[in-house]
Amino acid sequence: MGYRGRLIWPAQARIERLDTASTKENALAFQPSGYDRIFREPVRTADGTDSRVYMPAVAIPCQVRTEMAAFDRQFQMPGGRELEFRIMLTLHYKDLEVRGLIAPNGGCVFQPSDRLDSIYTADGACLQRSFADAPLFCTHVQDRSWGLSGLSRNLVMLYFNDRREGAT
Repeated sequence: MGYRGRLIWPAQARIERLDTASTKENALAFQPSGYDRIFREPVRTADGTDSRVYMPAVAIPCQVRTEMAAFDRQFQMPGGRELEFRIMLTLHYKDLEVRGLIAPNGGCVFQPSDRLDSIYTADGACLQRSFADAPLFCTHVQDRSWGLSGLSRNLVMLYFNDRREGAT
């Protein structure tokens, strides 16, 4: 078995996964389901509450990169779009496997619309930041590395940003 690598300076992120089944059952006053039957997105009321239901937060070791600085945005792209983010987390598949966070297809269970709850130091004692007042949501999940041996998955990146109005 080849060497899979490791995280260099790990912190600990607490991420709440979107519970789609519970969200579907969380019907608000004017809809029969928690999802809009036409637009297939979570129902939102006039006062700003919506039908999303999240699972309890799971703690996972990660590396943290904060939002891109102005000079980071000025580089040439081969084509397509560059992901904008406030925080990018790099997770190791070994940590996901130990915590049972692998989907049936072998990928990461985290998905867009999952919510970043907080970030702690590696020992879990010192809170670095809480996102309760201004939550950040996962906008993209991307496998990034197959390890030094090339035989198994190694790293996955989760991009978090604030939710713009009208986006799910």
